[in-house]
Amino acid sequence: MEENTGNSTLISAAEGGSERCTTFLLNLQPPKIDVDAAGMMGNTALHRACRRGHSNIVRMLIEAGADVNKPNSKQQFPLHVAAFYRHRGCVENLLKSDKIDTGVLDRKGRTPAEDTKDPDIAELIRRCKA
Repeated sequence: MEENTGNSTLISAAEGGSERCTTFLLNLQPPKIDVDAAGMMGNTALHRACRRGHSNIVRMLIEAGADVNKPNSKQQFPLHVAAFYRHRGCVENLLKSDKIDTGVLDRKGRTPAEDTKDPDIAELIRRCKA
């Protein structure tokens, strides 16, 4: 963990958009890195990649087993973050997961479809409801 932020190296690599570093960290053996480790404000690498719009890293993290339904300390899920920041590629990658729950609620009681100002993203999420 980095001392100043509480973020792991994986969170920093994901947030920074470094596919090379993310790949390296995800392939460490042993010990295997905790892909769901929470950092500052309870955000995981998946939250941070969604916030920054790094859709390839979102895909990589999901393939590595990241929990697509893990909330941060504000009860925001990765799908909320991707939808709020209008990162369609990240939303699409999250929706490809068979584990995604599109009906999760943030602390204000909003679903990810209700937490975006992009009507196309909202419709995409609504169409994927189980």
